Parts: sequence; C-alpha cells; structure tokens
Amino acid sequence: MNKKVLLDKLIKYLSGDDSIHIPDSLEEKVSLYQRLSLSCTKKEISSDILRDDDKFLRLDLINRNLTDGEKVKNVIETLGSNLKHADKIALWNGDITTIYCDAVVNSTDDKAMGPLKYQANTLDSSIHFRSGLRLRSKCKKILNKDSLDVGDVLITRAFNLPCDFIIHAVCPKVDGKTTNEDKEDLRRTYFNILECAKNNLTKILVIPCISTGKGNFDKREAAKIALQCINEYLDKFNDFFTMIILNTYNMDSYNIYSELLTEAK
Repeated sequence: MNKKVLLDKLIKYLSGDDSIHIPDSLEEKVSLYQRLSLSCTKKEISSDILRDDDKFLRLDLINRNLTDGEKVKNVIETLGSNLKHADKIALWNGDITTIYCDAVVNSTDDKAMGPLKYQANTLDSSIHFRSGLRLRSKCKKILNKDSLDVGDVLITRAFNLPCDFIIHAVCPKVDGKTTNEDKEDLRRTYFNILECAKNNLTKILVIPCISTGKGNFDKREAAKIALQCINEYLDKFNDFFTMIILNTYNMDSYNIYSELLTEAK
C-alpha cells in the first residue's frame, strides 16, 4: 500500500467523514493528516488504523533527510570551544524528528498528551505527529488521571521516530520578567532530563532549546543555564554519555550557543 492510499484511509477515519475533500498532492495530504491527527479526540483508535499510521510514518521516514547522531561533531571540532566537557557536547541546527540517537527531549504540558489542536512549527506538534498516534495513547495510559508538575519528566518509547525514547519535560513558562524561581525551575528541568537519560542508559541525547518558544524564556539566559547544568552534571557522570547534542531550530539560537561556547574558558 503506497503513502497516498494510506493517507486517504487515515484521513477519512480521523475526520469521520467519507465524503471529505482530500487533496491530490502528497504534500497537501500529509498537511491535512497532520492537522487531523493532532486534533484527534477519539477515545480509542482501531488497531488497523494504528498499524496504517505506523506504515505511513515509516514509509515517509525513508524519504526524509536523516542525520546520524554518532557522526555529529563535538564543539571542539566545530567551534574550537574550551568548555570543560566540550568533547561530550555538540551543537546541531535541524529537525529533531530526523536524527538517529538514543533519546530526544520534548517540551510538553502537565498531561504530556501533545497539542489538542494543530499548532504549526512547534516542537510538541512535530514530535507527536512524527512519533504517531500511539504516543498520545501511551502517555494517557501512563499518567491515567495524574498530571506532571513543572520540571517533571516522563519517558516513553519513540515509536516511529528514528530514536529509542522520548523524554517529555514540563518546562517552565515565563510570565513577564524572568524571576529567580523561573531560572531554578529551568535548572531543575535540565537536571531531571539528564537524570532520566542516565537512568535509562542513554548514550546519545538530543536536547532542544526548551522554554524559549512558548515558554518565553530569554534565549541567551536559557542557553547559559543549559550549558551550566550540562557541565555540572558531566562533572559527576561524565562516563555515562557519549554525546549530548544541543538542538536548535533557527540560526538565532544557534548563534547564541555558538557565542557562549566559544567564549567559554
């Protein structure tokens, strides 16, 4: 079954409307399916639909430009950084759903269910869509009626992503001016991410710029906290990680990290 046929079936199922207008182009079909899958409110999804979702995402993954996390160079090689643990840190600008690694980090809310309506170009949307329909069901099953606090993390399988695990982290959000409490919350979040990764034998970990999007954290301040936390953690547990990859989505964040890493002594 090719991708277009799979998508037609999936779109009809999630929309609940056999007469829904489905575009002809593959790109438009994918866009429509993404919107429907992220806004899906069905309590249960049939097993054949879950299998077809897996099939589509695996087929689509073959045609995407993937990066091998083992081949991403550390910041000594790319930036000449003098940061203490620069040999274990890499800086990479790209789509976190396209990197082979052990675990990626997702910034989420207290239910870890992903966005309940389509949100373009957000980390949570991208990870939930590319992981597949099983991810939301898994998070719901794990938490049941419980919820997470700021700084808490939850680890799940990555399903259709090219990695093994997703570490979902409830990251702090700044309301107005950044406070010391906000900074401590972000430090605690990074510590819990790293602790979770270590405890689950993660060797190559990819961490995006958490709290700098919808969290409204100043990008430079957040980057400073990230580097400080990672270095302090590697002081104690240097042998546990092969590489911690700092993932940016735009050149603004990439340049901020680059400046901080090259200034480091």
